[in-house]
Amino acid sequence: MNIKTCSKCKFPKSLDEFQRDKHQGDGHRSECKECSSKAQSKYQTSEKGKQAHKRYAKSYKSKLVKARYRSSEKGKLANIPKNKRLYLF
Repeated sequence: MNIKTCSKCKFPKSLDEFQRDKHQGDGHRSECKECSSKAQSKYQTSEKGKQAHKRYAKSYKSKLVKARYRSSEKGKLANIPKNKRLYLF
């Protein structure tokens, strides 16, 4: 049972081509990664998707995520100019 049919494109594909989802019976999503990616990019370029992104960017949660990133090691290094990063090590 290593083959599953995508619910969007209706092509049989291997389970490696599906995202994992523990809530599904077989442990994988019903649409393949390719179809999921196309749907996501279509939504993000739509007017509704752009408005949702603007709402999230203004939200309190977004500010918390940014603050957590800036306080992490990776975030601290990202805020240092590249020409000065060499002198840290």
